[in-house]
Amino acid sequence: MSRKNVEDIYPLSPMQEGMLFHTVYGEGEGVYVAQLDWSARGQFDLGAFERAFQRVVDRHAILRSIFVWEGLERPLQVVCKRATITVERHDLRSSSREAQAERLRSFGLEDRKRDFDLARAPLMRVTVFQLADELYRCFFSSHHILLDGWSMSALIRELLALYEAFAAGRELALPPS
Repeated sequence: MSRKNVEDIYPLSPMQEGMLFHTVYGEGEGVYVAQLDWSARGQFDLGAFERAFQRVVDRHAILRSIFVWEGLERPLQVVCKRATITVERHDLRSSSREAQAERLRSFGLEDRKRDFDLARAPLMRVTVFQLADELYRCFFSSHHILLDGWSMSALIRELLALYEAFAAGRELALPPS
């Protein structure tokens, strides 16, 4: 990581240190991967969705954070000035419902087992499957070192408000995070 992309550096909380230890030393494959999935029906603007996710990442320092520990006395959290979220897209419209269901089931399991490189931001993955012309399934996975349950629900509320505004061609003024 370039020093030009460093916004802040600070120590980890004791809980984060524990999660880092268990993640680094393989104490359970994907044990700290939090995953949400939901369906979207009707018109779904993937561009607005990606833009909303990026705005959320831009607004919250924790979502642009990485964790470094090698060669250090104590691990550190490094906040990047910029981290780009990528929404991976898959079109399953030509697959049967059974094949779609199996693909979604296997993806969910595989994605939960996939750990994150704690030295690369963002420590999140977003994947959208298009199942029909107006039916989508979205998966959001993140490392628990970033978000707890309360924070996750606040992030999703903000994401949906931004998506609604962007899909309608409006900007949304949110209070500072």
